[in-house]
Amino acid sequence: MEISITVKDNITPEENVSFLTDITPLEILYTKKGSAFWGNKVDTNDAMLINFLNLSNLCKEKLGFPIKFTEIPTTQSLESTKDSIYTLHIMAGLSGDLIFPEQSIDIHNKSNLHWGQQYLDLYMDLSPYLERFCPEAILNFEKYPQIKDNFIIDGKVYAIYTGMPSITALALMVKNELLEETGVDINTIKNVDALYEFMDNLYQGNEPKDGFNKIWVSGGTLLHYAICNSDYYDYGSSLFTMNDEKCTPYFLEDTEIIDYFLNKFNKFFINGYFTTDSNTLYENIIIQTGLQDMVLISWSPHITKALSQYTDNEQDNPFHKYSIVLFDDMKPVINQFNAFIHVMVPTTCTHPEKALIFMQWLMTDKEAADILTFGSQLMNLQHYRFSEDGRIIPEKNNTIYAFCNLIANFSDKAFLYGKYDVIHEYKEKTYQAAYPVLYRLIDSDNERYVKLSTLISSITQPYNSLITKRNRYLRNSIEELLLNPNSNLDAMRIKQGLDEIGDLEDYKVIVAETIKEALKQLMK
Repeated sequence: MEISITVKDNITPEENVSFLTDITPLEILYTKKGSAFWGNKVDTNDAMLINFLNLSNLCKEKLGFPIKFTEIPTTQSLESTKDSIYTLHIMAGLSGDLIFPEQSIDIHNKSNLHWGQQYLDLYMDLSPYLERFCPEAILNFEKYPQIKDNFIIDGKVYAIYTGMPSITALALMVKNELLEETGVDINTIKNVDALYEFMDNLYQGNEPKDGFNKIWVSGGTLLHYAICNSDYYDYGSSLFTMNDEKCTPYFLEDTEIIDYFLNKFNKFFINGYFTTDSNTLYENIIIQTGLQDMVLISWSPHITKALSQYTDNEQDNPFHKYSIVLFDDMKPVINQFNAFIHVMVPTTCTHPEKALIFMQWLMTDKEAADILTFGSQLMNLQHYRFSEDGRIIPEKNNTIYAFCNLIANFSDKAFLYGKYDVIHEYKEKTYQAAYPVLYRLIDSDNERYVKLSTLISSITQPYNSLITKRNRYLRNSIEELLLNPNSNLDAMRIKQGLDEIGDLEDYKVIVAETIKEALKQLMK
């Protein structure tokens, strides 16, 4: 088995080292709905199983033992009081060495719940093993200090964190031919002000004659930028300030967000530098046409997966036509519940040392990174191919970034997107990301997430019509600003328009009381 020199040097004569010669498969337990969800979603046609096979073969070559991915069916009887298939499996004494849980929580059947005080007796305390067998996990706790209280309870480490969370990020995609014509390095356009300067140099304050020469952006992308940079986050139909321990809900018109929004983007609006299309739901549809000079998007790894559907032609595809840059002026914020996936060693594991040696390898090995990042090639099943200059081109059915939230070990192999691949920079931004208070408190227990989701859904239902009208008004207002340089809308008029749609003060009070009660239960 390939282990570090430090581990070998610290083995004592009386220590049980049978794990060093244990060549039985390491068993990883997981559940799935359609397919495993640890990053970008994949479907049956994407052939995730060949990654399992290739990882197993590589592990056997490097560490001396294969791995076995065991799916626990979600259809089995849920007679346990904990309503968890992991609980049923472990309490039945069935085998398993590691648990890779899904990121999404089943709030209806509660079949894949796995974290919280009531589940801790199912998992081993890993604190005696980490320093020797999985030091990378310790480094991750240092990189994400805000999760320590979630993973480490009463000094015991019941799970390790090996991935990266999903965060807010803004990216600009620019046609390579435009960059060549202007002689501009895309890495000089890393914020909103630099983007305006770039447009102003091109058009001198005049509206571009052709819509394809404008910056295509959705109104929601710009609004989300303003929300995060104003130190708010959204949940349901409410807004919360980032560090408010009381989690007091606000409506948009009660905040300074619209003021910030207009202060930041009004110069683009009045010069006609933006365009949009409310009938186009996804930016990748705009990008894949290759017609738009520039597209400003909320970036996450799923964008790459979506664009990979259009790579049949090695020259005529969005990766070849565009370069990309992540902006550095949008506040990175963890933007969903359960963003940090727990990796546990169940009490059924006979060699936790072996499980952690495997995790250390999975988090650091370069060949493993290639599989985790781009997928596999196995006979006639291929997730990618190589271009003439050796760059990786995803096939239509692929598993690119399918593990990114579970294992954040990314390949250094040359990829497309012009000259740039932003996944490494995105990962670095996750270390500085704000972790909203409500998310942080609820993430410490799956049951709390189920209860809060159910409560918010039930109290929102009577107000759905008003909320829909508000959303439509806001969407139409922002679209007017994007498409009409002569619009007379300002922050006051937009706020008044929202306020006049209907009285939602009762709803705000109910949301506040619901969250207050949920937090009270949390502190018990």
